[in-house]
Amino acid sequence: MSIRTWMSSLFLVASILALPSYAESNNNRLIVRFKEGISSFAASTIHKSLGLRSQKRLQHLGAVEIVELPKNMSLSAAQKLYVKNPQVLYAEPDFTIRVNPIRSTLLHKKDEQYSQQWALNNIGQKVGKIDGKVDADINAPEAWNVTKGDRDVVLGIIDTGILYTHPDLVDNVWTNAGEIPGNNKDDDGDGYIDDVHGINAMDKTGDPLDDNGHGTHCSGIMGGTNTKGQGIFGVNQKVSIVGCKFLDSDGSGNMSDALVCMDYFTKLKTRTDNPVNLVAINASWGGRSSSKAMQDAIKVLGDNGILFVAAAGNDTEDNDKKASFPANFKLANIISVAATNNRDELSSFSNFGNKSVHVAAPGEDILSTYLDNGYETLSGTSMATPHATGLIGLLKAKDPSLTPIQLKNLVMAGGTSLNILSGKVISSRRIRAADKDGKGSLTCSNQRTHVRISPETSVVSAKVGEIVDFAVMNIKCGAPDGAPRMAVSMGHSVDLLDVDEDGVYSAQWTPDSPGSYDFDLGDGETVTVNVE
Repeated sequence: MSIRTWMSSLFLVASILALPSYAESNNNRLIVRFKEGISSFAASTIHKSLGLRSQKRLQHLGAVEIVELPKNMSLSAAQKLYVKNPQVLYAEPDFTIRVNPIRSTLLHKKDEQYSQQWALNNIGQKVGKIDGKVDADINAPEAWNVTKGDRDVVLGIIDTGILYTHPDLVDNVWTNAGEIPGNNKDDDGDGYIDDVHGINAMDKTGDPLDDNGHGTHCSGIMGGTNTKGQGIFGVNQKVSIVGCKFLDSDGSGNMSDALVCMDYFTKLKTRTDNPVNLVAINASWGGRSSSKAMQDAIKVLGDNGILFVAAAGNDTEDNDKKASFPANFKLANIISVAATNNRDELSSFSNFGNKSVHVAAPGEDILSTYLDNGYETLSGTSMATPHATGLIGLLKAKDPSLTPIQLKNLVMAGGTSLNILSGKVISSRRIRAADKDGKGSLTCSNQRTHVRISPETSVVSAKVGEIVDFAVMNIKCGAPDGAPRMAVSMGHSVDLLDVDEDGVYSAQWTPDSPGSYDFDLGDGETVTVNVE
C-alpha cells in the first residue's frame, strides 16, 4: 500500500470561524467526465442527444465538462441518462460551497501590527487577555535569516479572491508575463481577457478581486510585506501569489468553479510560453461530501508537481472517523493542517486525525490583511493552512530543486514535536520554519518522523487468506530513512517497500494459518494480528 492509499484528511465548518464547507448540491448543474480520448465533437454529440449542452470544458483535468440542466429536468434523471452511456465515466452533482468568516472581538493597534503576530514570533505577548507561551511560533525571524522568499516561487489560492491592491500584498501579487494589462485581449490564449493576477471563475473574467475578505486574509499570511513598517508580515516577505476567485461576496460558490480554478492553475504550470513556477495551492475550505471530479482534479495537480494544502476543519472532530473532503482524498500531494493557539495547544475548534491530518500550524487569533486595505484578526484552520503553504514557499526559495514529496516531508519532519499533538496529527508536530540543532524545516538535518499509518490500531483481527495492509512513514527531514524489516513471530518476516520513494514503506501480508502474530515495525512500534 502506497502513500496514495492513505494520505488524507480535513475539515468541516463552524459558522463562527473562517472555513467554508460544501454540503448541498446545485440542482441545475452536473459535472460529467468522459473516458479519455473522446473528442469535444463526440462529447457535444452526446450532450445534444440528451437535449443538453456543456457550459464549460475543463481541458487540463481530463474530459471533464460542466453541464447546465433545464428547469424541467431533475438532477437524478440527468445523471441516469449520462451514466448509461458507455463513453461516460461518471456524472455527479455540483456542490455549493460557503464561507462565513467573522471579525474577532480582539482589537489591534494599526501602528504595531507585526508585534501582534504571535504566530511568527511569540514572545509571550497577550492575545486578548491570554498570555502567550514564549517560542510557541514558527520562528519566522530565524527563517528570514535563511531566506525571506523569492518572487520566482508562485503560490496559488482558490478562495474568495485577493485584494491585489492592498499595500501589504501589491508587491507579492503574481503578474502574468503573457498578458498585456488593460488591452481587453486574451494575449496568452488561455481563455481569459486581462488575467493579470489570476481569474474570477464565477463570472469567467480575468479579475480575481476579493469582495469578501477571506482570501485576502489567507494571502497576507502567506506573503504580507509589512509596508513602511506598519503592516503585517507574511511567512514569505517575497513570493508571488496568484488568485482564483470562486466564492462571492457572501462567501458562496460552486464546486464546479473550484474545478475551473484547478484547470486554470494546471494550464499556467504546463503552458509552453512563460510557464509558471506554481509550487503549491492553498485551499482553506472543505466539507463532508465527496466528489470524484474534485479528487481527480487534485491528482492532476499532483501529477504536475503542485502540492494541495487544505484545512483540517473546525468541528473538534476526528477526521479518521468522519472523513472530510477534499483533504480526505488519498492523494500524495495533499497536506492537511490542524490549528494551534498561542500557548501551543490544539485549538478547541480544530479537527484532528492521527492517520489523516498531517501537521498543525498557528490558526487562532491570527492578524492579517483584509478588505479596504485594512487588517483583521480571524481564527480557524483556514488560517493555519496558509502558514503551512507559506512555509512551502520559503523551502522552495531556499532550494528550488526540492520535489513536492521532499517539500511535504520537510513540512512534517521539520516541525516542533508537541506531546499534545501526539495521537492527534500524523507527525505529532506543529510547523517550525527554522531552528537550531538540526531542527526546523529550513534548517533540518537530523529530525526523524517514524509513524505507523496502517493498520490504524496496534491490535487487529483477520481471517486465514485475508490480506492485511501495513504502512509505515519513516522519514529524516525530506528524505526516506530506510525500511525496517518486519519480523513476525513464528519465524516469518515481511519486507516493507517504498513504492513511491516518498518515505512511506508498505507491505501486504496474507496469513495461511490461525494464530496470534506479532509484527515489529521498528522504533518500538508493534502490531498484533489475531488470525481466525
